[in-house]
Amino acid sequence: MADPKAANLSGLTDAQAKEFHEHWKHGVWSWVMIASAVHVVTWIYQPWF
Repeated sequence: MADPKAANLSGLTDAQAKEFHEHWKHGVWSWVMIASAVHVVTWIYQPWF
């Protein structure tokens, strides 16, 4: 089996990759929530159909 401490193709260890992924998920979730809120506000003030 491969050495579990060896770096992946990204150069990150598994622990670093998991930490990065958690930050990435938080960022994407925040972006989706902000975009959804903007769409709702736009729909309220200027419905497009």
